[in-house]
Amino acid sequence: MIKSYRWQMMHILLGSFYLILMIYFTHTIYQTTYLGIRAYQINDEWFIKRIYDGGLGADTSLQINDQLVELDGNLPKENKQLTNWLVVEQINSLTIQREQQRITYRFDSPKTFLPIFFTLLAFSGSLVLFLLFFYRKQLLSKRSRLFYLWLFVFAFIFLAAFPSSIGNTLGRVILIISLSTFPFFLNSFLKINSSYKISNIGIFPALLLLLNLAATCYAAFFQIGYVLAEYLAVGFVYSLMLLTLGEYCFSFFNKSHKKHRTATKVNLPVILFVSIAPFLFLYAFPIGWSAPYYMLVFFIFLPFIGIFHRLAIDRVLKFRYRITTRSIYLILSLFLTVIVIFISQLNAYVPNLLIILYLFLLIYTLLPLLQELFYLASRHNEPMNSLDVFLAVEKERETISSYIHDGIIQEIIHLLRQIENDRQTVPKEKIIQQLDELIYDLRELCSDIYPLLLQEIGLEKTLASLFVQIQQNHPVLIHFAYDRTIHSDSPEINNFILRSVKELLNNSILHGHATELIITNAVEDDTVVFEISDNGTFGQDSLSKGPHFGLNVIKEKLSLLSGRFVIHYSPTTIQLRIPKNIFEGANYAD
Repeated sequence: MIKSYRWQMMHILLGSFYLILMIYFTHTIYQTTYLGIRAYQINDEWFIKRIYDGGLGADTSLQINDQLVELDGNLPKENKQLTNWLVVEQINSLTIQREQQRITYRFDSPKTFLPIFFTLLAFSGSLVLFLLFFYRKQLLSKRSRLFYLWLFVFAFIFLAAFPSSIGNTLGRVILIISLSTFPFFLNSFLKINSSYKISNIGIFPALLLLLNLAATCYAAFFQIGYVLAEYLAVGFVYSLMLLTLGEYCFSFFNKSHKKHRTATKVNLPVILFVSIAPFLFLYAFPIGWSAPYYMLVFFIFLPFIGIFHRLAIDRVLKFRYRITTRSIYLILSLFLTVIVIFISQLNAYVPNLLIILYLFLLIYTLLPLLQELFYLASRHNEPMNSLDVFLAVEKERETISSYIHDGIIQEIIHLLRQIENDRQTVPKEKIIQQLDELIYDLRELCSDIYPLLLQEIGLEKTLASLFVQIQQNHPVLIHFAYDRTIHSDSPEINNFILRSVKELLNNSILHGHATELIITNAVEDDTVVFEISDNGTFGQDSLSKGPHFGLNVIKEKLSLLSGRFVIHYSPTTIQLRIPKNIFEGANYAD
């Protein structure tokens, strides 16, 4: 309850802070002219280093390496935007010296670039709305909460990107601090997804974050030296990239690293590199060609699609692609159309050959993601493979987690506290008794997850043993008839049948209040049928009262086996229908 309250407050605080920043930056942009001039210093003299496309500076005859003499009638060293952020912005006049000649430029006509700012604002605002009204309901684990905070950081980055480029101090502070959290988030994700401890490198992201935070806050209030200003302009980006690369390499080459298993084949590091390459090499650090960054921002969003897909596949999110095939086709069509539009716009800035090469690499990188999304769109019409296991998320995963955390772990902690308490002596017999009970509980849990009896005595006898146990615990009579000619060589299918029958019996007894059940199996037209009927009251009205997760899981798992879930009422009868060749293991693969 306390943790839930804390996260509710977190949603409110982050949303409120974003709203305040949005209002402030919007007001600032309306009153500021964008020049797009970057400068550097040599021996207390300032020179133009770069003139960005789209700014007022690009519309003049200013040239790279022109010496800056006066900014609004003042010396360059007196301009804080120049000395601290190395940009020439928020001025009305600029005097430069070129070949012993002084030239003064006036910037009287405003050029605010509102479309660029509002485009970025639309991106970040949509992301915040997505987080506050959809994703906050997906916070199931530490990974999902970290991803939530990481997405919020990106929202702040897109909001502050343009104000930062025009020398706004608050925008630059938010941008640098937000970017500095990336290695910290990566280190946290690696800790969660790894079986080894990486605390020996975890100190570096925290130290770099504190260093950049201190330097940025100092620059916001005081004038700083050129070396620190150059670091805050581009140097911190190099340090973040090196640290991030080091973290990833350390985790990749560490021999004790246990890879996190996932059903998806999407390569997120490759998608990340290919997606940010245009921004890095055409805007941030141009290597021969440059393009306005409002044309490049879209590509930075591509990794988020892959990350969201990965988290959904890994069951970190509740989202399960429960949308129609037509909707997925529409979304993918719009997605590909936008990619083509943005890449075609680069034709005015980059040679055609490079555009064709990048488009090829981008499509090749995104093909696994597109393939899986197309596959998910048609999953109801085709037999499914291991990728779709995530669709049949079993409620037992949550049950197991709660059982271990709220039961066994709490018992162990309680026993540990008793042993540690100097005022209380715990008899040896009591410790042994409690440990025996914990071992018994763990064995029961293991048996529930995957009964070893299945391997030893087969499905028929395991079912019979289950029915005896249920009749001992509940006032119910179970009739069981098993056709021994029906046999499956697949342990996975046998386990699925066992757990499904157990779930259905529990539904009949607990929700339908059944007192008599009949379980049979048979072969009908090359289909194996397991049938459970009862005299209970579980009917159509019971289904309409709310979601029944257990039944949904069984339905989805049956769809993975190309089977069907059939239910009739009065009396309640449920059939699990599986093609005989798949049930027998002929066409089944893990």
